[in-house]
Amino acid sequence: MRDDIRSNYFSNWNNNSYFSKYQETKKIEVQHLGITIMFVIAPLFSWIVGTLYGKSEGSGFAAIGVLIIMFPILFIVGVVLFWIGD
Repeated sequence: MRDDIRSNYFSNWNNNSYFSKYQETKKIEVQHLGITIMFVIAPLFSWIVGTLYGKSEGSGFAAIGVLIIMFPILFIVGVVLFWIGD
């Protein structure tokens, strides 16, 4: 009786459905990370870095320049992560 329970328990580890569920979970996590980077981290981080750089340089144009350069780069990173998770 005990051997039958052990064999059933360990046979589930060889089942491919366990690994496919794990892969689906990882894909969903990567998609969520991509969406978070696109809509939360990219605007906030580029604004903070641009503002700090603009204050240190004493120029609003420098702040906007950094923001314009950083935001699309981070947004594209988020799109790529979302695309990988698809």
